[in-house]
Amino acid sequence: MLDEYLPEDIVYNILDRIPKKRLLRFQCVSKHSHRLISDFINSKSRRMILLNEQQPFEVINEHDNAILTVSPPCRIQQYYGDRNRIIGTLNGIVVMINAFDGDIILYNPFTGAVKNIPDTSCHDHSSRNFYAYGFGYGTTADDLKIVMIHGSSNGYGSYSTTNFCDVFSLKTRSWNAISNLNSVYYFEGNYNDSVFVNGYLYWMVHDCRRRGVILALDLKNMIFSEIEFPCAQVKTCYLGTFKGSLCAICLQTNNPKYELWVIKGHGQKKSWSKVCSLTSLLEEKCISTFHRWSMLMCILDEGKIVMDKNGDVIIYDMLNDSHKKVQTLTSRHYGLQAIEYVESCASLSL
Repeated sequence: MLDEYLPEDIVYNILDRIPKKRLLRFQCVSKHSHRLISDFINSKSRRMILLNEQQPFEVINEHDNAILTVSPPCRIQQYYGDRNRIIGTLNGIVVMINAFDGDIILYNPFTGAVKNIPDTSCHDHSSRNFYAYGFGYGTTADDLKIVMIHGSSNGYGSYSTTNFCDVFSLKTRSWNAISNLNSVYYFEGNYNDSVFVNGYLYWMVHDCRRRGVILALDLKNMIFSEIEFPCAQVKTCYLGTFKGSLCAICLQTNNPKYELWVIKGHGQKKSWSKVCSLTSLLEEKCISTFHRWSMLMCILDEGKIVMDKNGDVIIYDMLNDSHKKVQTLTSRHYGLQAIEYVESCASLSL
């Protein structure tokens, strides 16, 4: 039992000798021990890579080559591959979508906690409808929101005459519709990956003129806007974060090399700045534009890319122009997904 009068530096020294998973058992001893253990675990958390493909999921710490396995929620274990997609993750909470029935699930891989999100009445999860999702927050980090943009498909891709947007607040446990999505957008694939940065969600889309743009949603004011690509004649583009800012890896039609761009500023004063050109490891023939997660899977905030190249998971350092192979436990299959993930004791009862 933790004595609340014991100096915290001594307690932390004791806790540091115990595996973090075991510490979770002692959180129920008292409110003081719950706070102390949670703060300790969160202070020791590092950015890791979560691979979602076969069972179990893998959590990879690329700095010490450690691999942890976590069992996914039993509600999704019966499904495999790209039928289960991770929408996003914040503070250790992962949001997943079940492609068979459209269920949205909150999941903390570290604690094993899981919770279903109530369905919205407009959620008709049929093959003729498409959905794009996002996960983030506006003013405060405790007001988490799940965004669902949906519309009917015309049979030639995720495109419709009308887009609708519904937002679920984890604080109020309710869905609300946003009425200011006035333009029509084409979302590539059924589960278009979003990027959350500093209160905004971003998606790669095409507008009604089939012009490629970045769709942004201000989660504080619930207002949509468009951002132009960083360069002209963009052939392929991938969004992510770089040192806490929105970034884009772009390939132009007249340039054989991919380039890393970062957006600076806020509001109407946003501007793109080129960071560097990338190596031939990202040569065009190695990346599938349609099934883009099958090769370039995610961009890590510290300036690295996680790739599935020829069946191997590769981490490419964009700044040092170096790469290494990551040892994994599972064989590679279609639909492998990777996200940047931070372990935490975050509760799903927000």
